[in-house]
Amino acid sequence: MYSRTLRLASSARVVAATATPTTRGFAATSLRSKTIVDSVKDAAQTVNKAAGAAALKGIETGEDLAAKAKPLADKAKSLTGDASEKAEELKSAAGEKVEEGKAFAGVKAEESKKKLGDAKTEAEKKAEDAGVAGAQFKAEAVKAGKDIKRDAEKAFQLCRETMAKSTTPGAHGPSGSTLALIAFLVLAIFYLFHSHPDFSRPVLNTKSATGGAKKKPAGAAVVQQAQSPLNLDSPADELSVWQRRIVAVGDIHGDLSHLTKILRMAHLIDLKGLWIGGDTILVQTGDIVDRGKDTIALYRFMDGLRPQAEKAGGGVVSLLGNHEIMNALGDWRYVTKEDIATFGGEKARRAAMTEGWIGQTWRTNYSITARIPYAHNFPSLPSSLLPTLPSTPLGSSSQSFLSDPTPPTPHPTYGDPFSHAAASFVHGGIQPGYLKGLKTETPIRRINEIGRGLLESLVRKPTTMQLPRDATPEQREFWSERGPMWDRLYALDEDDEEVCANAAEACKILGVRRLVMGHTPNFEGMVSRCDGKIILIDTGISRAYGGALSALEIVVTLTPYVPVATIPEDWDDGFDADRESLRKRAVGKGEGGEETSKWVEKEVVSAVYVGNRPRETLARSERIVELPV
Repeated sequence: MYSRTLRLASSARVVAATATPTTRGFAATSLRSKTIVDSVKDAAQTVNKAAGAAALKGIETGEDLAAKAKPLADKAKSLTGDASEKAEELKSAAGEKVEEGKAFAGVKAEESKKKLGDAKTEAEKKAEDAGVAGAQFKAEAVKAGKDIKRDAEKAFQLCRETMAKSTTPGAHGPSGSTLALIAFLVLAIFYLFHSHPDFSRPVLNTKSATGGAKKKPAGAAVVQQAQSPLNLDSPADELSVWQRRIVAVGDIHGDLSHLTKILRMAHLIDLKGLWIGGDTILVQTGDIVDRGKDTIALYRFMDGLRPQAEKAGGGVVSLLGNHEIMNALGDWRYVTKEDIATFGGEKARRAAMTEGWIGQTWRTNYSITARIPYAHNFPSLPSSLLPTLPSTPLGSSSQSFLSDPTPPTPHPTYGDPFSHAAASFVHGGIQPGYLKGLKTETPIRRINEIGRGLLESLVRKPTTMQLPRDATPEQREFWSERGPMWDRLYALDEDDEEVCANAAEACKILGVRRLVMGHTPNFEGMVSRCDGKIILIDTGISRAYGGALSALEIVVTLTPYVPVATIPEDWDDGFDADRESLRKRAVGKGEGGEETSKWVEKEVVSAVYVGNRPRETLARSERIVELPV
């Protein structure tokens, strides 16, 4: 036991001896670590102290700076407030000055406008009075000239008798005073007959470019005829016995003043706005509404003008534009506040254009398209060659142009010479494709039926900005960009060959020579395409556009075709006798041996403008027509 104990003790001493160096190493390492930790702690404390001191110093510095900046900020704020108050004062003062300036300018503008209007009215009145006085003076001068001519002829006859007596056998020769008197009379008669066309070979009155009467010597007319494409030798310009005049005006857009200027320029109304156009037919191609404030005044004016023209033998043909239909649809994008105010508000305006008086006149007196024949009332046209126009209510003869005429039975030899002697009028354009899609032999009547049906449906079921849900396919096509209200291809398509081919086909289907339309404005003036088959008459006449004030004029004359060689030199029985003589001399034998009469038909299409701008000839045609008597 004791030995075992000694061995264990010995082993423990060996282990302890072995472990002592390692333990000492660990202890030394532990001591160094503690020294490092203490150094770090000391450094940290130093840093914390420095940071605290810096922070404290920064706070003190910031407070000092803030204290110094506060007075400056307060002063800046004070200055800003003063500046704002001063700016408000200046703004208020400027506003007051502007309002005073506006008021002053408005007063001066109204005064100037009134003075200008008074001066213009006075000038127009004086011009009209001067025109009347001039016409009276001319009539008196012509009468005086005839009296002088008659007296000269008597004097000449007296001279001849005196000379005859003085040269009889046994009589003495004429005295010197007698010879002087004879010479004086001969010279006077020569002067009267050769220097004054009114006293030469008789001619007939014809209207000049401005609507006034003018006379030309018959000889001058013969020269003009010799230069015509047909080489005619009849003085047709001077001796026309029948005339048809059509005047057309494009989009008005709420401007009554400019419309009346145009109608006065065209000699259709006087200064009071009353009809003086006689048997002229006036066509307005739609878009009376929008962009201006005169909607009520314009429709009242047109409704009043219509019966006046009817009573005088003329007519007023009123067409609807896309803007009329837009207003009926409730599309008021182009309606002015001033226009709404004239109705007394939106509700009153909407009522007037649906079931009210404007809506009623649209449905009664307005249509979509019209075909106006040139010779429908030509008195020398045999009844067998007269087309049958649609019957109309009393006082509405212009509505006879709103459908397709029933063509006469063609003459076996001469056919129907006036089948296409007409013009078509519409707001937008009528393409042949649209006409074919109607699948009818009476396209004019059908187009107007579709438009009238659409208006009626809008009264029954008002809508906003779009067609009714139950609109028919025909109504939708009618209102599309291909329909007669919106089409612009005749105006904008640059392919002349295609445009002219379409125009020729449309003219053939409609039975017309020319397609007249508005809708697409050209502010410089009217446009003619395809040798006058297409006439674009919208020149932006409303002050909303500032375009040219214009009207289209179509004048067609029919004159008996008489060779000049058959006109006697002593043809001086008066104007009426001249016409009757021409009629008789125009009658001859036709191919079948029957009596026929030949007529020279001339058509001149012109653009006429308000002001000093000369008229422009857009198209001209001339032909000889042979008719059975």
